[in-house]
Amino acid sequence: MQQERDDENKRIDDETVKKCPKCLQNYIPSKTNYGNCHYHDGFIFDIDQNTPLSNDQAQAIAQKAKLLAISAGSGEHPKPPKLMWACCLGLYGTDPPCQVGICGLPEELKGRPIEMGQDQVALVQQHFMNNHAATQKIRKFMETYKTPPTTTRITNTTRTPISMSVPFYASQK
Repeated sequence: MQQERDDENKRIDDETVKKCPKCLQNYIPSKTNYGNCHYHDGFIFDIDQNTPLSNDQAQAIAQKAKLLAISAGSGEHPKPPKLMWACCLGLYGTDPPCQVGICGLPEELKGRPIEMGQDQVALVQQHFMNNHAATQKIRKFMETYKTPPTTTRITNTTRTPISMSVPFYASQK
């Protein structure tokens, strides 16, 4: 009888609408397929503050910037925040998610015991904050970002005039 109750509870659980902890969209576990979930498996990085952010923190910063832009009117244009996804270096709020999968917990967390009532969204976001590959990617990007660009100057060392009026292939006819 216990097995029947467990099976019935699982069936009911699989038919209940849930919030995906990766893409934050509602889904029904029994009706989700691969490709329904589009998400980032890293964290958001504030380039100006040089700090990782949660999705809620980044959203608050982005909303504040929008409100300041609206209230500034036509005279002054505040600088938008420089927020990037560490996993793919996409711009927060602009670039699409870099991962596609199935709604629910990431594979790495499926085998772990999860306490009843534990916030799965917070658990997954913390898991993504600890994404080593994303940390390395954003660290490498920041090294490149902070390096001043070099300019290449092309000079004509042959002292031969360069004609740009006739393409090379046209002069060979």
